[in-house]
Amino acid sequence: FEHSKGERNAQEGTTAAYRKLTKFCESHDLKDKNNYETVKKQVDFDSLINFWIVETYFGNTDTVNIRCYKHKDGKWRWMVYDMDWSMQTSKHMREKNFIEWHLLNPKGHGIGHFDNSIIRKLLENEEFRDHFLTVYCYHLTNTLAPGRSVPLYDNLVSSVEGEIKLNEKIWRRPAYSSWSNFMVPYLRSFLNERPDETKKALKESFHLS
Repeated sequence: FEHSKGERNAQEGTTAAYRKLTKFCESHDLKDKNNYETVKKQVDFDSLINFWIVETYFGNTDTVNIRCYKHKDGKWRWMVYDMDWSMQTSKHMREKNFIEWHLLNPKGHGIGHFDNSIIRKLLENEEFRDHFLTVYCYHLTNTLAPGRSVPLYDNLVSSVEGEIKLNEKIWRRPAYSSWSNFMVPYLRSFLNERPDETKKALKESFHLS
């Protein structure tokens, strides 16, 4: 069992196997069937894909926050955590193509250009790319569809509203009026508009019709 935080620091075990995997992906053509199968034996593709769907869909800018672990079946899996730099209100970040920025940039993902060789090189393989797009589109029309995500969001808003008021009395920030009049409607609009924004990014990034 190996557990890595930020792809650099081991919280349990070592990062040796993970570093070996990233180096293999970077130095080999994953369009080649044998190389692709080598990686497939070591990576839970759905876990990797779902992780990057969350990071790109919600526009997380703090992507150094990566936790992954090597399961007893020998495959790496990823966990989402620390998303407080996502869904940003900046117009520049809202319009940014996170598919290009995180997944396809040869310099790496995020502000710090962290290693993205596993997902980037896998996306060069047609079979994997088709699977990635299929899973992404499923989530866009089901899991992340506004008809599902907005009611869930509104329930969360209702559940914390009283705590926001109490928090303002104790700490003064954030002001309840700012939260209710700006952040709540903004995040709701994000959830309503994000599927179309993401479809546009996918089309641009993968030259889709």
